[in-house]
Amino acid sequence: MNLSKYIVDLLVKNNCVIVPDFGGFIANYNPAIIDELRHKIYPPSKRILFNPNLLSNDGLLANYVSTQVGHSYSDSLGLIDEVVAEWKVKLNNGERISIGEVGFIYEVDHKIQFEQDREFNLYLGAYGLSIVSFVSHTDKSDEAIALDKNESRIKIEAVAHTVDLTEKKKEAVVVSLPNKRKSNRWKYLAVASILPILFYSYWIPMETHYLNSGNIQMADFNPLQKKADKIYNTRFEKNQINDVKIESNLLDKAEILASNVAFYNYQFSDELYIPVDLKLNSTQLDKTKFVNSEPNVNSETKTEKHFHLIAGCFGSKSNADGLVKDLKSKGYLSTIIDEKNGLYRVAVQSFELKNNAVDFKSKLKTSSISSWLLIK
Repeated sequence: MNLSKYIVDLLVKNNCVIVPDFGGFIANYNPAIIDELRHKIYPPSKRILFNPNLLSNDGLLANYVSTQVGHSYSDSLGLIDEVVAEWKVKLNNGERISIGEVGFIYEVDHKIQFEQDREFNLYLGAYGLSIVSFVSHTDKSDEAIALDKNESRIKIEAVAHTVDLTEKKKEAVVVSLPNKRKSNRWKYLAVASILPILFYSYWIPMETHYLNSGNIQMADFNPLQKKADKIYNTRFEKNQINDVKIESNLLDKAEILASNVAFYNYQFSDELYIPVDLKLNSTQLDKTKFVNSEPNVNSETKTEKHFHLIAGCFGSKSNADGLVKDLKSKGYLSTIIDEKNGLYRVAVQSFELKNNAVDFKSKLKTSSISSWLLIK
């Protein structure tokens, strides 16, 4: 198994990846650098460090391996342990271990050393950017002046009285052009930096669930991400109709119907029709009452529970079932909501209203149960 590839994938999107029983890779943001001495601009990047004391399993690497190879969580841990055992043998033999685009690990005086590979930039925000070389205004002016002097010296031998005019004209051109180019370059950089900020200042609050849930995910930064279906809550409440009396105009309508018509649908309102047995005589119709006639609102506008308090996500369904069973034993209405990206999401409880979910989430904290709100 190529464990190095999975470590690289996770370091692109995360700042810490722990290899159980081996060590942890820590990524720190390194801003862009302008090296005036070498005339180079280096894009922002990630500075990778290795800490051999981070040995506890946080589940990130094992879950990712599980989704990639299609094995259970426990089997994925076994595969990671096998690779770690091979790495330890190589270190004891004095060999260097290559961790893909991250770097190299080796041992000196029984101490693990790490060397980052500077050829690769793992910072996602610098995708497509490369090292830029530039020429300073001073160097370019000096070079142009030197060329002018050589040309002037040649022209002096031919026509002495035209040298001063030629030097003045060329010096004026050399001084003005670099300043203009430099100012235009900074204008373009400023516009390129402001446009993403303006776009996401509109996108995040208006087109994502950040204001409702308080959580933001990497998928929220993708404008092409498919939006979840919006929640529809019916505006109708449960209708209660008691002691409905047949009005006199119904009797008039019943008299003009054909004699072979047995039933007539009487329009009580815009949304309710009542079947009337026309075999009853007018006296019986006048005294008839329809008691407890309630339209079956629940069967058509059944309220769904869209607010879920998620207690955990598992690559193995058996582990998810285990958490559901444990939560039910404590009196919670726990269920497995769905399976997304190979992980089964377990809810402590689901609610129709967001306020109820938020209040219940606060009560869970007092019971030492951590959760987060999923709107679906």
